[in-house]
Amino acid sequence: MLRRVALLALTLSACRAAAPGPHDTTRAWAQALRESRFDDAHAMLAPRARAAVSPADFERLARQRPDEVRAAADRADSVDPASPLVATVTLADGTALRLRWEDNAWRLDPASLEFYGQHTPVAALRSFARAVERGRWDVLLRLAPREVAAQMRMAARDGATPEDTLRDAWSGARAEHDREVLRRLVEALDRGATPDVHDGRATLTYGVANRYVARLVREDGVWKVERPD
Repeated sequence: MLRRVALLALTLSACRAAAPGPHDTTRAWAQALRESRFDDAHAMLAPRARAAVSPADFERLARQRPDEVRAAADRADSVDPASPLVATVTLADGTALRLRWEDNAWRLDPASLEFYGQHTPVAALRSFARAVERGRWDVLLRLAPREVAAQMRMAARDGATPEDTLRDAWSGARAEHDREVLRRLVEALDRGATPDVHDGRATLTYGVANRYVARLVREDGVWKVERPD
């Protein structure tokens, strides 16, 4: 009996050791793209990503953009095994906490404690989405570029505030569509999408076939959201 238990323990240990890690998976994905094994590449996506695009659509888009596929494979294949691992845990209220694998343990990223940060384009976009979800129109105004905020203040009439204007905009006829686009933005960020930054401006394309573009500008040392899509 003890021998059987010992063999079982060894088998489980071997399975755990053989399980691919994040870097292994990333490189396997790059190899699948290079070999045009698009079904395999699609199968490596997270369930939410697979639900957003079918295997057939994934292959069609990949074949239509061979240069982008090669670039994606090169980036994925160049991953440094020593690079830090990052995980996101979503709390019951929708707050996302980031953790980093350091010193052989998962540790909280201090940025997780800043719920409406603007120190990076990604932080500003997450703050924007969180502010809309929680109805924090004052935060949304703070996230707007100076010119946009000034226009909203000038447009406010009959005692209304810019915050009232924002609340009405996110609860009007287009609210359902706009919130769905915002959910796609958050999904892209959760998958690790990174904005392109150049000369104090940032853009992030996302959604199926990259149909949406988020734009940001850096003002007074922080990032402001010109438009989320």
